Amino acid sequence: MLRRILALLVAFPLGALLIAIAVSNRQIMQLVLDPFRPEQPALAVELPFFMYLLGTLFFGVIFG
Repeated sequence: MLRRILALLVAFPLGALLIAIAVSNRQIMQLVLDPFRPEQPALAVELPFFMYLLGTLFFGVIFG
């Protein structure tokens, strides 16, 4: 019972922090994956910045 309460005390603030990051980083960013021509990339992705942050967190949890 105590372990569950401690887990909730950690999960709720962490969730609130992730929501705050997502709300504050909504601008569109371009991720360029072409190191030879960054001004006219052959492969680029445009997403809101928080998607990159949450995607990195997701892959870190999965592969870590």
